[in-house]
Amino acid sequence: MEQLNKLRVSFKHYGTPPHAQTVRDLLPRARGFFENVLNTYCGVSYADVSLIDLVPDQEVRSLLRDAQASFSAGTKPEALKILKIALHKLENPIGHKLPLLQAPPQPRLPSEMQRAGWGQYLDQLHTFLDASALRTNAVMVGIDPVRYASLVRNTPAILWNPFGHPSQVILASTYESVSESDFNDMVDFLIDYAVKLAEM
Repeated sequence: MEQLNKLRVSFKHYGTPPHAQTVRDLLPRARGFFENVLNTYCGVSYADVSLIDLVPDQEVRSLLRDAQASFSAGTKPEALKILKIALHKLENPIGHKLPLLQAPPQPRLPSEMQRAGWGQYLDQLHTFLDASALRTNAVMVGIDPVRYASLVRNTPAILWNPFGHPSQVILASTYESVSESDFNDMVDFLIDYAVKLAEM
């Protein structure tokens, strides 16, 4: 703690940033400090502490833990499917309507209008409206719209039945290229999103 404080004082009062290697050397000592304090004073194992505990919704917390377990077991498509379900549960909480924008449903066109090319135009218009609603919601909630779009793009598409249960999962790839770092970033994003949605 004394060494950390010296680095803080040097940076804050003298504008001297700490050397990168000094910071790296402190990481294992800081981790050991937290491990000892948690075990001694809280009776909690450091390995059991997770930011997932900050997620207010019990079902979403459970889904995020299940996704981590699936990813660790090597079943990446299942892990990413669970993340997409967690996203849906966050945005559609039971008994609560979030003030989020939604694109209007895409209309069904008569066959003569489809042949005249209106179907393609309305597809493009609906895609634009949907993307605009997602970006506006991201700005309103205070999340990064690029990370949101990345999560949506890198997880399977899921069709939902009227009772709020997934009816079909559409896998766009094998998802083998998703790294552990990318996966953890998606989990971190969902934790941040969950906390911010709970404040609305």
